[in-house]
Amino acid sequence: MEATEALETAVTDEPMDESGDGSAENATDSATSSGAPRAYDFQRPVGMADQTRQLLELGFEEIAASLQGWIGAQIREQIDVSVDLLEEARFGLFRRELTRPCTVFLLGIEGSTEPGLLQIDSELAFRILERTLGSEGDQVHVPERPLTWIERSVLREVVSQACEIMSRAWKEHIPLSLSVFGFEAVPEMLSQSNQDVMLQARIGLGTEEWKSSLTLLLPAPVVSGALAKRQEERPTLDPAVEAQNRRRIEAALQGAGLDVSVRLPSFAVSLRQVSNLEVGTLMASNLAPDAPVEIYVSDELRFSGRIGRRGEHLAVEILGAIPPSGRRSESTQ
Repeated sequence: MEATEALETAVTDEPMDESGDGSAENATDSATSSGAPRAYDFQRPVGMADQTRQLLELGFEEIAASLQGWIGAQIREQIDVSVDLLEEARFGLFRRELTRPCTVFLLGIEGSTEPGLLQIDSELAFRILERTLGSEGDQVHVPERPLTWIERSVLREVVSQACEIMSRAWKEHIPLSLSVFGFEAVPEMLSQSNQDVMLQARIGLGTEEWKSSLTLLLPAPVVSGALAKRQEERPTLDPAVEAQNRRRIEAALQGAGLDVSVRLPSFAVSLRQVSNLEVGTLMASNLAPDAPVEIYVSDELRFSGRIGRRGEHLAVEILGAIPPSGRRSESTQ
């Protein structure tokens, strides 16, 4: 009995951070790096591999960028969108954090019998509903009640379009197609087991006046399987073919055209002289005939040179390169 209680304490107890500055977490990390044992968090399994996380981050960044303009158009506001959380966790942890009533849409995943979930904060849900139904006011009333049948129908249509946008946005990184097939307002009625490992992605959005979020949950094994399948489908090039492609790309880049312009160094004239300029006027400068000129490549000062001639054409001799600290854009002159 004592051993069981000790195990439960090791699993559930977390270090207290009485200072409020995260010192307990830092202390735990330090203890881990020094070889001291660390309690295993059964609610959040061991983190995903770096390559998997990179692919997921790329996919969800694409989703955030796509949703920013689309949701902004739905609510007729300029909003900021960011990926605030991306982790694997037990479903029970997510269920406990849901409010009652909640706004959760059940998602079908093409090629899988396991569903996903899309949870929308009440602030965002009612803001979308009011704008969709024609409200023009700045203030949005968020009642503490479940959505009506009409509200669920309207919001379901919006979520269906969002699923299509997400499926297109991440198809290069996470080949999963989503669709809506149900709705649930009571957390306890969700069919997933508390022990199911889910990929949880929380996307924050809002303005300076209001903040909200939506959370996408997908079964971790389904996501891992899709990523593995995508890696297997990627063609592997023969090294000789890859080298040949590289040479072709380099040759194409070397042959690309760049705009080059040559300018005299700047000199000052009086406002009177400028006001008297007309066709045929010779403007004198304080520059020597062999004064170096400035050579711009693609609108950036890169070299100093000297004007010359080759045959019947003007030419420029390169005298020196401009260091990075001295480079400037021609458009700023």
